[in-house]
Amino acid sequence: VDTKIYKPFTEEGKIKLRKKTGVPENAFVVGTNGANTWDRKDFPRIIRIFAEFVKKNDAKDALLYLHANPNGLEGKSYSLPELAKLYGIEKQIRYSDSKNQLYDTGLAKMYNTLDVYLSASRAEGCGLPILEAQACGIPAIVPNNSAQPEWVEGHGWIVPCSDHIVSLTIPLHNKWYLMDVEKAVEALTEAYKNKELRIKYGRMAREAMLQYDWDKIIDEQWIPFLNKVENEIYSGVVKQEANGKTYN
Repeated sequence: VDTKIYKPFTEEGKIKLRKKTGVPENAFVVGTNGANTWDRKDFPRIIRIFAEFVKKNDAKDALLYLHANPNGLEGKSYSLPELAKLYGIEKQIRYSDSKNQLYDTGLAKMYNTLDVYLSASRAEGCGLPILEAQACGIPAIVPNNSAQPEWVEGHGWIVPCSDHIVSLTIPLHNKWYLMDVEKAVEALTEAYKNKELRIKYGRMAREAMLQYDWDKIIDEQWIPFLNKVENEIYSGVVKQEANGKTYN
């Protein structure tokens, strides 16, 4: 993750961002970033978790932001507005503009309007938005599946999974593990009620993500690794030529 772009804004900067986007200054903003295609990101679970959290805490000041196409592709995506109506939170949810895609600097601004990042994804190979949000000093709540807990352990909330489904869209029919709704509501409630902990986790998350800075990874890991591979290949070529063999 590019920590020079994905970085915390000042408190004043965050307030200006919220005003510009029409978000109340004192709102508790929960957000996520993902493609509304098929069901891996589990948008129904995110919306259900938020709805139950609002009900449990009477959190009229809470807002859910989904950085995703609200309608997606017919037959391949959820209608996020219909899900919001189903769970009764249509007045407390916002979506990105499907015609206005954000890239690095825009995404950094988006993350900085949040108070907490929420993922309910059933599986992630990496989960880059989790790293991006944390690099911006936004703590994350994630399910205990695939790569996600690795990025959050010690400075965020890792929620157990209570069930699984077998994926229809993966040829091997892999198991996808589902975030426990009740435990996720508990984590979101703690983030809502404990601002000091939220800020502490945000600072720790930022420090942790500096270890995954793109330039740092390139300089300290990729370049030495590629040099090693090059040397091994070159040594192999020289050795084979010395033995009168042809290298292919």
